[in-house]
Amino acid sequence: MPNCARMFALLGLLAFPLLAYPADVPAGATITPGVPDLPPPEGCACADSALANVIKYFSEHGFEKLGQDGAGKKLSDPDLVKAVNKTDPGSGALEAAKRYIKGKGYQDQLVVHEQNDASFAAIVKELKKGQLVLLQLQVGLGLRHTVTVVGWSDAGGVQQIGIHDINNPDPTSGDYTGSDGKGTDFYKIHPNGDGDGFRFDYGPFPFRTVSIVSVSPKAPEKPGTPTSETGKSDGNSVNFNAASRALSFRNDFITSTGFAGDPLVGATVSPPPLELFDLDAATRTALFRPTGSERFQLHFGSDAVLNASLGQMRYDGAGNTLVADLFDIGLAGASAGSPFYDAGLAALSSDWLDHISGILDPGSLEFQPDNVLHITYAPGVNLWDATNGFTVSADTLITNFLQTQHVVSEPSTRGMIAGFIALLCLMRASRIGRGRDLALTSKPWAAAARRRPGGAQSSCGSTTPVSRA
Repeated sequence: MPNCARMFALLGLLAFPLLAYPADVPAGATITPGVPDLPPPEGCACADSALANVIKYFSEHGFEKLGQDGAGKKLSDPDLVKAVNKTDPGSGALEAAKRYIKGKGYQDQLVVHEQNDASFAAIVKELKKGQLVLLQLQVGLGLRHTVTVVGWSDAGGVQQIGIHDINNPDPTSGDYTGSDGKGTDFYKIHPNGDGDGFRFDYGPFPFRTVSIVSVSPKAPEKPGTPTSETGKSDGNSVNFNAASRALSFRNDFITSTGFAGDPLVGATVSPPPLELFDLDAATRTALFRPTGSERFQLHFGSDAVLNASLGQMRYDGAGNTLVADLFDIGLAGASAGSPFYDAGLAALSSDWLDHISGILDPGSLEFQPDNVLHITYAPGVNLWDATNGFTVSADTLITNFLQTQHVVSEPSTRGMIAGFIALLCLMRASRIGRGRDLALTSKPWAAAARRRPGGAQSSCGSTTPVSRA
């Protein structure tokens, strides 16, 4: 909140000095890596920096436009904080986050919500789901302060939170317990009697939690029933490394797109490096996120012909599938006026890429509203069982499908039947199984008939038969 600077002035502290604490992380601490700790430039305050920390993190993990100006140039750290300031965080972190994210076009990919339950359990739950948390605090005189929560520890029954804060109080006072030496400071917290919040002593002053605002990638949609013939390719596998918690794919090549003679055949499919960050044993589900700013690509060597951002990948134990939505899409062959134009892509004229562009481009006669590009991987064996709930390493065959499918959206979204277009590939590999299916798809929420080149009629895509194994 903008009055956090006034708070310290009124308390006679203007601002605590920016101290370099020695690294002394509490035992058992979990810290979300890569979250920045940005200082506020002149004219900005705690809420600006706290939200900018979140914005910069996601700009480096699949949502790069968040960190760019209107011309696509990367913003410096001070300019990013100032850009956040222009959304008026004084009106509340929730609305400021929503306005900034919507202004960059990510309102359908990033979810922002606020809750008054600012308990330790609630914060840990949000962080485990891959969400970054803005914690809004209150001190006397009705003044508030905002920090970014990036870690926690409950080792030995002592509850602690790790925060990024523009003010660093004296580490010998209050409930300070340690730092990672990179800006994350830990404080022991004291639960309120009502159970929905806590307080901690920050220097000589007690802070009480007011609410939390969380930002996270939207959960990917679940694929539905295939409605077209499919092609296949051989040579892909998925590997989970328990030591590094890394999920990786290899040897994945497009062999069929549903269009005869499509030059996209032979392209390599390369998801970004992914890491496990959340598990739910009760539902046998897991969430993975990109480890950095690398994008999903289809490419021939160093020549990319499709690139896109990927927010999260979800493993669904019930269906034994890995699914993700793709956005910020660049397509080879798109004209300079197209929303999918990317000057860095190789020159390629592909019927499938044109087909995807037609479905997703609002300026196209073939446009179908509420579509996303979606990828589904289905391991040949149950990946949850093979990895013992992602606690041991495993490697398995996977199959990719290029197909038209119908999708039913989650009840909390539109509740409409959808169809989607997919790329087919088969994967080969290694130790523990045989493959089944992977789909790279474009899926309209409302099924709509469209006419394919040559006059074939289809409810949502390919009508050209392709042999199946």
